Amino acid sequence: MKYITTIGLEIHAELRTQTKMFCDCLNAEEMHPNINVCPICLAHPGTLPTPNEKAIMHVLRVGVALGGELASVTKFDRKNYFYPDIPKGYQISQYDQPLVKNAKLECYVGGEKKSFAVHRIHLEEDTGRLLHSDPSTGSAGSPQASSGQAITKVDYNRAGVPLMELVTEPVLHTPEEAEAFASNLQLILRYLGVSYANMDKGQMRIEVNISIRKEGEEKLGTKVEIKNLNSFRSVGDSIRYEVERHEDLLKKGKKIVQETRGWDENKRITFSQRKKESAHDYRYFPEPDIAPLVVGDHALGEDVLKEISIKDIVTSLPEMPIARFERLAKEYDLDFKDAELLVQQKEVAEFFEKSVSEAQELDHSIDAKKIAKLLHNFLVSDLYGFLEGDIIEWGALKITPENFGHLVVLFARGEISSRVAKDVLREMFETGAECQVIIEEKGLKQVSDEGVLETVAKEIIAEFPDAVVDYKKGKEASLQFLVGQFMKKTKGAANPELAKEILKKNL
Repeated sequence: MKYITTIGLEIHAELRTQTKMFCDCLNAEEMHPNINVCPICLAHPGTLPTPNEKAIMHVLRVGVALGGELASVTKFDRKNYFYPDIPKGYQISQYDQPLVKNAKLECYVGGEKKSFAVHRIHLEEDTGRLLHSDPSTGSAGSPQASSGQAITKVDYNRAGVPLMELVTEPVLHTPEEAEAFASNLQLILRYLGVSYANMDKGQMRIEVNISIRKEGEEKLGTKVEIKNLNSFRSVGDSIRYEVERHEDLLKKGKKIVQETRGWDENKRITFSQRKKESAHDYRYFPEPDIAPLVVGDHALGEDVLKEISIKDIVTSLPEMPIARFERLAKEYDLDFKDAELLVQQKEVAEFFEKSVSEAQELDHSIDAKKIAKLLHNFLVSDLYGFLEGDIIEWGALKITPENFGHLVVLFARGEISSRVAKDVLREMFETGAECQVIIEEKGLKQVSDEGVLETVAKEIIAEFPDAVVDYKKGKEASLQFLVGQFMKKTKGAANPELAKEILKKNL
């Protein structure tokens, strides 16, 4: 029996704002618990929430970027449930009038471009963070209880942080599609500057809704939710496990229970947490302390928020990752993986394009596609290695696009060897010095004078007679050894191809 898998995603992303969603507390990482708190986010009686204009703007930007329908009127609602990390006893969220509906996200899955429907994008407040102790070690920030039993403490620094939730339609069917959707959404959020979306810090969390049905059946199967997945790998692996579990149950004639499950990263299995709630279980009703907001070309709300132009949002959007990927691949004749790697960080893509532009300005005779490929190779093979791919470190890079482009032009002209280019790049990275200055100070300009190279060749032949004998016996590796010694003697300044030819002529 063949089964069809249906997947829907719920993705939460903490938004980049100076303050929390409904108060003036800082929205910032804090080592000490319960520092960024106030009577509003701690739900003291008599306090009133005030919506964060910046957070609303961020969600609208995402909605516009994904081609969604912006609400003409939106409101906040109370989502009622009791849990220790929610001081109010309810969460301020959005129910029937979200900021954005009917959007779509395009991405490549296995080299094929696909489009996935997004049901809604809304805004809410985040919860606090629970810290659970280990009864034997007292780990996770909580001391061991005197009884030896585990205890739990609550940190409310995160409570009230603006949280965007994006809900897809149930239109995904494979783990690969789910991973691609989530990773591309992360890129979009970073390109827009609305969220850092670091999953290891909990700034982006993914929940998977999954069901399977027999091929030929139209009605979706029983839905199971997997909560709080914190990596793309976990998304894919948890789906694969659940599909196998569901199929095994159905083959044995057992029923699938609608429930919420967690993912055990160590055991690589899901586990039951609680029976799945429905919307009516949360007793949604309009938030009485926040008036509905009017969304239009001139204003967002009255008396509460400053004027925000929707047209300004549209014109301020940067080029989206998929558009940049397709353009780079076409414009510079880059293959799929090369172009994909460049767009993974907005800063990297911008650095690359500025470097190409600077290189072309320096030498119009060099083909743009050739220079782009050379720049990409040095970027990925060398510069990435120096940085170890760290986003923060990239922002502190001492090498300018002008200097990087200049170095690659010198290499393309044959004025410096590959070995010299790599060594100079390392010094540029460490000191920020210009490549031309380094090359001139250390005498690294490539030597192509045949008279000079012939003298060096004779010295190498005299120093390594055994290698000469081996080459004459037909061992090509010996010639490469001699070329290596040649480059060593000239400190990488010799033209390697010319050095090889001169050696062969003198052997």
